[in-house]
Amino acid sequence: MGQCGESCNDDSQCPGAAQDPGQSICVSGACVECRADPDCKGATPACVNNSCVQCRAAADCPVVAPVCDANMCRACKLDADCPSNACDVDSGQCVAETQIRYASPTGLDTNDCSIAAPCTPTQAYNTVDAGHPWLRMLPGMYMSPQVTVTGKAVRIIATGATMSSTSGSATSISIGPNGSASIRGLAVYLGPSSTSSSGLLCVPTSGSGVLILEDVTITIDNSGPTVAALAVGPNCMLTLARSSLTGATQLQENSTSVIDRGRFAGHFEVMTNHATAGISVVVTNSVFVDTNFAPSLGSTASGQSINIENSTFYSSTTSLAGACAFSTLPATAMTLTNNIFYAPNAPNALRIDSSCTADTNVAYPQTTNSAGANAIVLDPKLVDAVIGDFHLQAGSPAIDAAKTTATPPTEDFDGTMRPQGARNDIGAFEFKP
Repeated sequence: MGQCGESCNDDSQCPGAAQDPGQSICVSGACVECRADPDCKGATPACVNNSCVQCRAAADCPVVAPVCDANMCRACKLDADCPSNACDVDSGQCVAETQIRYASPTGLDTNDCSIAAPCTPTQAYNTVDAGHPWLRMLPGMYMSPQVTVTGKAVRIIATGATMSSTSGSATSISIGPNGSASIRGLAVYLGPSSTSSSGLLCVPTSGSGVLILEDVTITIDNSGPTVAALAVGPNCMLTLARSSLTGATQLQENSTSVIDRGRFAGHFEVMTNHATAGISVVVTNSVFVDTNFAPSLGSTASGQSINIENSTFYSSTTSLAGACAFSTLPATAMTLTNNIFYAPNAPNALRIDSSCTADTNVAYPQTTNSAGANAIVLDPKLVDAVIGDFHLQAGSPAIDAAKTTATPPTEDFDGTMRPQGARNDIGAFEFKP
């Protein structure tokens, strides 16, 4: 009997012919899977080069796996995978054009905000409603646009889009009373002449606000005190993932922030200044570079909680990499667990007091200050901190050294699964042998 791909005279000589004639047939003296589509069955209904496959084109694929890739249907991963130029990466499904309002740098307010006739970002937002909850900012440079999200929810996809202002007062996107915005892929740039600005702002004057950032980059080319990459004020709930901020980050009283895989360069402020003002901040898998990280919790109010876990702090100056030294606060106000603090040009990388619970952190150097319980005072052996590579080298004391916590992160900054060894590694990165 012939074998698949070998010689044969008829279908009966091909494996499986008696059980499933359509899957093993003789064509031109060789056993193959199919001649044409009718020979194929089930999950592989298309015949391509005598093999049964899932698809030839996206039209052959189901909604839940809309992309035809090498004749296999899969979920969308990139906006470019979709005809609408918009992928819902959470579900892996392409967003239908009929659910999207489109904006472009050359869009007009008089356009209908379709993909064929996009409008300005402000007009696109103004026409977002329950039937059109998505706003797709098409690639390009948007100069000095300002969008204020108030009283409704919008999901913004901005892959390839940059919102920029080089002078004056400008906030790219602001969350107003009862506004909610999910933003993915946006780049924001504020030039050196920008004044009284924030790249993104969530400070609702009443009600509440929600700001979700994914794969967002904000660069502030201005060191002035009134210019911030991100400002989160009272009654705002921030969720930030896989995003990079260069410039001051401000998290203010009565706000809630959950941060994972963030990269921060510039002053990082956590502020509460009133006796009734609390704050909640949770950070994992993040990198802090020259942030002068020292939350200024100036309140004794209840509800204050800052929990930093599996993150890496680096100072290239003579300053500390991080500190929590606020003796008026309860000891549970701030916890630091499984972090790396590295300040090679300073006498101490970390400073703590009774307001801070520090456990199982790598702190180096640590000449005079206490680094808390189970501290590892050894060089963390980062690949090249000077150029911003904070991965671990082989032999780092952070490898397999993390304390087991209630909800340890299951991925690192790169998205690598934790642990790679016997235990999670300390810091933002898992070592991959």
